[in-house]
Amino acid sequence: MRKLDDDAFAEELEAWVNNGYSYGHPPIRVMQTPFSLQLIGMKDLPIYIDPSKLSKIMLVDHPEITLEVLKQLPQSLRNPMMIFRSKTQSDRIVASLSLKDTSGIEILVPFVLDQPKAWKQANVITSIYAKEDHGHPRYKWYIDCINAGLLLYAHREKAAQFLTSAGVQFPMEEQTNGFLTYRIKDENDLVKYKKEKERLISSVQGSDEELWREKDYHEQLSEIHGRIEELGRETRSQFPEEFVRCLSASEEFFAALDDLRDEAATQAHDIGDQMLAASHTAAEEMYYSIKLAPTKVRAHLDRCAHDVVRDVLSAVADSFAYHTMAVEHRRAEILKAEDHTKDAVQETKEQREEKTR
Repeated sequence: MRKLDDDAFAEELEAWVNNGYSYGHPPIRVMQTPFSLQLIGMKDLPIYIDPSKLSKIMLVDHPEITLEVLKQLPQSLRNPMMIFRSKTQSDRIVASLSLKDTSGIEILVPFVLDQPKAWKQANVITSIYAKEDHGHPRYKWYIDCINAGLLLYAHREKAAQFLTSAGVQFPMEEQTNGFLTYRIKDENDLVKYKKEKERLISSVQGSDEELWREKDYHEQLSEIHGRIEELGRETRSQFPEEFVRCLSASEEFFAALDDLRDEAATQAHDIGDQMLAASHTAAEEMYYSIKLAPTKVRAHLDRCAHDVVRDVLSAVADSFAYHTMAVEHRRAEILKAEDHTKDAVQETKEQREEKTR
């Protein structure tokens, strides 16, 4: 599939260039959204770019983005250096790549998400360019984005090597203003996510239901993280102790889900499927539990009802704690049932062997 995507994109680019960079060319399909971008919440949609936008990039604004550079885009997007949320628009992200333009500067690729394009929904590339400052990458832009808490994903080795050139260390635990560090995914999360997706695709054998459940799971986790971030903005200055309790409880919940899904990957399909289903249920229930919390907090803050705000934060922390225990209990329950099944099978086998003696 990767080679087909890459070859098809290269062939369409060449046809478009040979046709004189035609504005009338249909939107160009780049690839299917790769796991690296799905990991941070992008939907599994085709990625397109408008020829009119691309011709302006190549011929006017950024001539250092050449045809040969563009042909490497799909492979680079599968393994980006960093991914950021947009500073200004919630439906946009920016992929930072190790791929360089012809002047040797690393490329940025902004996306607008889930847009109607070519008669279908798509993730759309809005530009391709490098941020340059006197022949070097504009490191300040990257550092400002990290300090502003916009970093969603980082390949630790690549990012560290890149920023070291600017004299900046890259310890993940010191990013995103300190309180949302667990939201930053890295290459280990990407490997795990790929395995989960590939296992799920092989296990459902053509059924769409579990694939949709898995999509819902990751979208709900993203929403939960977003609600925590909202609560942090609204409450961490006035209610630091209460918010820290919420944050700590949420980290334990996410850790319990990770443990459950790691365990699922080591089990036989039926046991693994039960564990994945348990993770889906926990994420869904937690999402609906926290969904309205930021709205409630804002309403109570407007009325200066500080005690009620504390009650809301306490309820959120308690809900995370409850669902963490529920996940751990369900995991133990599934494993215990499997052990009982194995014991019963072994006992039956021994009884049969005894009868044949």
